[in-house]
Amino acid sequence: MIYTSKAWSTARRRWVGGTLAAVVLAAMAVLYSLSPTDRGRGTHRQLGLSPCASIVQTGYPCVGCGVTTSLTAMSRGRFVYAAQCHLFGVFAFLAVIALGMMGAAQAISGRNFLKIVRIGVWKWYSLAGVVVLLGGWKLKLAIGIADGTYPIGR
Repeated sequence: MIYTSKAWSTARRRWVGGTLAAVVLAAMAVLYSLSPTDRGRGTHRQLGLSPCASIVQTGYPCVGCGVTTSLTAMSRGRFVYAAQCHLFGVFAFLAVIALGMMGAAQAISGRNFLKIVRIGVWKWYSLAGVVVLLGGWKLKLAIGIADGTYPIGR
């Protein structure tokens, strides 16, 4: 089959969208296979990763403490618990689900749904992500210090 320029770009868009949707589906399957811990952090240990060095050394969580637990809780529909673990996990989960849905729609229709995720806009998505990551960490620290959760073991 000889592809014209338009047919080739439609086939390419379908492939890109389908690949993105498949990657998102695989990530969601991994998240669902994990069990969120009751402590609001530490779920990453189920993936064979080491404990958080910040918690071990200082008793205070690092900026990413609770993100894996939050993502895992989101995959199970535990939205309030996910927000309590880390707000960034909620933000990241919703963003990834939106990307996966756009990818699936693009794979099915051939229309360019992913055009809104163009390079120039990434700086704004990234800035929003950093603000939510740092804000969620600050909130987690403030609540943990106020209720006596942090520092751990001190």
